[in-house]
Amino acid sequence: MKKVLIYGISGATWTVIDPLLQAGRLPTFARLIEGGVRAVASSVRAEGDKHFRPQIAWPTVSTGVLPARHGVTRFFHRYDDVVVPSIWDYFQSAGARVGLFGWPIVWPPRQVNGFMIPTYDGRDASTWPPELSYIRTLDRRQEAARGGKDVLSKVPVGESLRMAGKLLKGGVSAGTFARLASAAADSKLRAPAELRPLLLRRARLQISVDMFRKLCDQYQPQFSAFATFLVDYAAHRFWLFHEPERFADAPKQIPPRLRDALIDSYIAVDRALGRILSFVDNDTVIAVVSEHGMAIEPVSAEIGPWHYVMRPNKLKEFVGLPESMPANPVARWIALRPGEDRLNETADTFRKVTIEPTGQPLFQVYIHRDEVIVKLALTRAQNGHLNDLNELSIRFGQRVAPFTQIAQRFGRRRSAMHAEDAVMILHGPGIRCGMTLDRCGIADITPTLLHAAGLAVPAGLDGQVLPVF
Repeated sequence: MKKVLIYGISGATWTVIDPLLQAGRLPTFARLIEGGVRAVASSVRAEGDKHFRPQIAWPTVSTGVLPARHGVTRFFHRYDDVVVPSIWDYFQSAGARVGLFGWPIVWPPRQVNGFMIPTYDGRDASTWPPELSYIRTLDRRQEAARGGKDVLSKVPVGESLRMAGKLLKGGVSAGTFARLASAAADSKLRAPAELRPLLLRRARLQISVDMFRKLCDQYQPQFSAFATFLVDYAAHRFWLFHEPERFADAPKQIPPRLRDALIDSYIAVDRALGRILSFVDNDTVIAVVSEHGMAIEPVSAEIGPWHYVMRPNKLKEFVGLPESMPANPVARWIALRPGEDRLNETADTFRKVTIEPTGQPLFQVYIHRDEVIVKLALTRAQNGHLNDLNELSIRFGQRVAPFTQIAQRFGRRRSAMHAEDAVMILHGPGIRCGMTLDRCGIADITPTLLHAAGLAVPAGLDGQVLPVF
């Protein structure tokens, strides 16, 4: 059995990668492509959905079957909705150890022969094994919400010390600590304010690579997977600065670091991959994949110039829900767990929150398993009269409040959106060198990697073994 590593880069697209390859700025990608295979990989959508959603696409990458069969068809679905085996299950059945770090749709985590660390879609800090849960507490926004607080603009000294302890425990190197200190000074003293959330994510990527290395050293997995959402975030929020000539509302003066933010994110994930490959056996089969691509969105569906995220505890306070009710922020929505006997009551509470003065509902509300899912229903199509969400008022019964009471500004409005054409690079023993496939599907990744590892490819998968051997 050959070892396999999947390096997932959410939102990566050849339209950005290829110019950087030509300029010699992505040396790790270039080495893998020169000695392996590259392809445009077609993403997938759930039936009736116009969007290429990561929550739906990642399980297709990892199972080799399409959404209608693997079970994840909504943005709020979870690992317990996946009804078919994933690639790591086939490895485990063959007696292999497995390790997943920051991988999407693996919450709630299951017991595996190795380790399983969910990414941001996890509703709590659960990991396998449980003693690794401290890794998930490094997400400050989610951890603050679990503790009944909102995002803090500054990190208190006590929290800084606790975080440093977690980093040391996780195997973060002295070199990474030095880079983090330099990045912190840069963020505070020199970087444009809009760049700071991206710098934080870049620092988290460096931390994650060190932690992944320690876990791989400890567990020695034959199958491993690592995912980063740095490029996805940068594309959504900074494409406006990358190609300002394509946006009517682009600022006239753009600081160079904002203009280069998207490119720098690709360079960062290339370097992170290089660090990971430095501790991976040379006979490992490497797959670099994205679940979807990214394309410019000249007219954003989001309202106004700024992006807002909800404040779970302020929202609970506004509608009169108990502070103790678990409410976890996941991207642009919140998953609440009120208890089985209060699911319908809680959902009805949020359905009563409206926009002033139109009376339109503020939220899309769903009940799924033990959760109430609350997502903003604000779109330009339905609320074209608004120019900025800062001007919005909301109502719950007799209470009227500014929208900013339950949400906070969090960067520039979206300027790129998910697209069909994803990325796939394969490299390693048995893989052809210097080959380009015109196109494949993301469902082809699992059967191809199983074959590359020397494992049997199950009958009935929607994907196929690609002609790359």
